[in-house]
Amino acid sequence: MNDHDETSRKARKELERLSDQGNLSASPLLRQSTDGLRRHFSASDADQTDSSELWGTRIGRGLAAAAFVVLVFWLIFGVLG
Repeated sequence: MNDHDETSRKARKELERLSDQGNLSASPLLRQSTDGLRRHFSASDADQTDSSELWGTRIGRGLAAAAFVVLVFWLIFGVLG
């Protein structure tokens, strides 16, 4: 029974190591993508001291995303409708 416990402990340790490296699932990739998307729309690359540039970048990116969604719906329902 002691060998079984040791094998189980090693297996759990290996699974935790793989999970930390991101090889076990797509969740680290998804987290990285969502973090990048959040940074993009919060305008973290804009000058943080210039509020007009910061808000202008945020508004522009938000309007671009809204226009993209409208375009996709227009193309889908315009072609099918």
